Amino acid sequence: MGYLTLYNPFRDIERYMSSAALPWEWLWDEPSSTTSLTYDNKVDITKDNENVYIRVLVPEFVKDELTISVEGNTLTINGKFSKESKNRAFSKEFTRSWALSENQDASKITSKLENGVLTVTVPYKTPEKKLDNRRLISIE
Repeated sequence: MGYLTLYNPFRDIERYMSSAALPWEWLWDEPSSTTSLTYDNKVDITKDNENVYIRVLVPEFVKDELTISVEGNTLTINGKFSKESKNRAFSKEFTRSWALSENQDASKITSKLENGVLTVTVPYKTPEKKLDNRRLISIE
């Protein structure tokens, strides 16, 4: 006669949760412990006729802890900070990248950090005016 085994779909999750270093561990006062998190930030991308606006939620970050760079056609935003108390060290970091299209002007990108929101403005290239080579020829 065979035996039935009760299947628990949450067994692996429970095992992971009991052994994993949880992000909120820093709340407990354990001497000389360090917590490092990869920060999952919220992003909002909007556009109008002149610009694309990338708004990134970066609470707790200051201007010196953020880096914005363009390499080739890739726009990258990096952030990293760390804080220390007498019993804990805490660090947070993130990296987000976007591909720029050919009609965006990477040389004119601007950014502003205000109230924990980083706004990166990527302007479109102004279309080159085509010379009108058309002319009327009079008939004699």
